[in-house]
Amino acid sequence: MRAIVATDPGVVELNWLWLPTIIGMNTETKLRLEKKLASRIQGLPITEESLDHIHDVVVEALCEEFPAVDGLAEYLYALRHVHFNETP
Repeated sequence: MRAIVATDPGVVELNWLWLPTIIGMNTETKLRLEKKLASRIQGLPITEESLDHIHDVVVEALCEEFPAVDGLAEYLYALRHVHFNETP
């Protein structure tokens, strides 16, 4: 799991459902981050490596936006350890 998710070929979106509520429900922050990060990630191929890179960029940006939230970086980086098993 990452702070971003590939939704269509060449398209990634912030994975707002897995972010803390104070961030995930903040539409202004979402729009501001999308504008801020678009130039840094636009044109990247959608690979596991690029998705990891984009995740790191998003984590850094969110931590800049919310410097008063202690442990935010650790929480967001921990998302990489959440996996859904494909088979029941």
